[in-house]
Amino acid sequence: KERELLVNAIENADNSDIEHVVHILQTVKAFDYTRSKAQESADLAKQSLSNLQDSDYKEALILLCDLSLQRKS
Repeated sequence: KERELLVNAIENADNSDIEHVVHILQTVKAFDYTRSKAQESADLAKQSLSNLQDSDYKEALILLCDLSLQRKS
């Protein structure tokens, strides 16, 4: 039933049971997993930038990595 609820919410853009959907995602630690993967990607991006010469553009990209992780929505 939970799977059906999630599939319906995604396929039909149905947010009528949003609290239940959020509860399911919290229970399976989906938010923690997603945040961890986002952190890994940001770290990899910053590591790739370390080879570039220091510049305003490089700093902006690093800041973008950090800001993207701070978003709550």
